Amino acid sequence: MPPVGFYLSSSLIEWPGKITASVVLQGCNFRCPFCHSCEFVPVGRPKKEVPVDEVLEDLSARRRWVDGVVISGGEPTLHADLPGLLEEIKALGLLVKLDTNGSNPDMLEKVVEQGLVDLVAMDLKAPLDERYYTAVGKKIDLGKVRRSLDILRGHPDLSLIH
Repeated sequence: MPPVGFYLSSSLIEWPGKITASVVLQGCNFRCPFCHSCEFVPVGRPKKEVPVDEVLEDLSARRRWVDGVVISGGEPTLHADLPGLLEEIKALGLLVKLDTNGSNPDMLEKVVEQGLVDLVAMDLKAPLDERYYTAVGKKIDLGKVRRSLDILRGHPDLSLIH
């Protein structure tokens, strides 16, 4: 399972109209100078890892009180085992919102096509030109971000692009 750096058992601000839990996964491929979650950027194990089993156990106990779970990071789509975590959450009867930077369209497409997400929020950092590199702190493949946008445009019922 992906490394969990932070778990919040309930939030009223992550998903409009929903009570959610928040799971923050460790590791990001961007180096945004304005990052508000910089402790979750380094790839690897978080300083204070939250055991996934404990998160799932708490979600199971609280599933009548929360509507869903927001998975963010870092960048959650970097983790090959993300679908497994989403399957576990969906098996509890909970909705799943994925917050992504759009840099991994293959994983995004996989979780969308498998029905493992109910909402996706993609954070665009700047216009999709050379300014994007400054905003994310490094040179990235803008074609991947564009492809993620196309995936979400094909599923307007699932997407929040901001």
